[in-house]
Amino acid sequence: MSTNFIAQAKEPGRSSGSMTLSWGLLNIPLSVFTGTQETRVARKEFIDGDVDKPAGRAVIDKTSGEVVESRRVVRMAEASTGQFVVLDDDEISACTGTKGVAEVLTFVPNSDILQYVPEKLMQVRPHRTKGIPDPAASKAFSLFVTALASQNVSALVRVALRGPAQYALVTATGDLVFVHSTEGVRKPLPMGLVPVTAEEQRIAGDLISTIGITTCPKLPDVTAGKVTEYVEKKAKGAPVVTPSAGPATQVVDIMAELTASIANAKTTAKWDAPSGSPVNV
Repeated sequence: MSTNFIAQAKEPGRSSGSMTLSWGLLNIPLSVFTGTQETRVARKEFIDGDVDKPAGRAVIDKTSGEVVESRRVVRMAEASTGQFVVLDDDEISACTGTKGVAEVLTFVPNSDILQYVPEKLMQVRPHRTKGIPDPAASKAFSLFVTALASQNVSALVRVALRGPAQYALVTATGDLVFVHSTEGVRKPLPMGLVPVTAEEQRIAGDLISTIGITTCPKLPDVTAGKVTEYVEKKAKGAPVVTPSAGPATQVVDIMAELTASIANAKTTAKWDAPSGSPVNV
């Protein structure tokens, strides 16, 4: 396995830690950099929604020193004008999508799935001292990742950076991909599958092809902008939005629904891999 995660944010500026990679008798000093960044709209907590009463970490009224009940803590977001407005989870859901509805955007080859599922992503690079590279560390690290690439493998490591030791994969591209321990992965529930006919399989395959199969599609954050826009409008007095109900579940004629879905997919936008924006076809 060799991963190559789709990156859109700027490269990390400074390391967040260090580690030594023990490879046989070689010890390679490495710097660890954060490989991801937060994109969601930040919220702050205030007591009773009063911006003059920020809630402390222990949810304590900083003016009186009294412990505050959790129901009185209100999450608020700041508009560009500096005004704070209440922003709860339901509002975020309502302005970014239909609550509880998972819309199929495209289909992704199984070989691409691992780029989306790490528990945490970091980066490792040869350690530098005051910005000056260590020639021995650079040589050893170069040999290490070259060997990984030539064997088409990644290194499974166990490392403690902050907190307890965790399992992670070091890839040929310098990614440090933290993964769940065996005990952290729950046993799958029974699928509950029932027989399907060859004709049903055929038309289902036609729907997948019509919607489209995209190799390594980029996943732009389309929600942060919508939430920011909503915060700005709410600060100007726009009404509160509430989550819309999803489509009602009911027993349908599956073949008729599949046929209608194919016809609809032919006239609607497909997922655009380069930009993540729909394009008409």
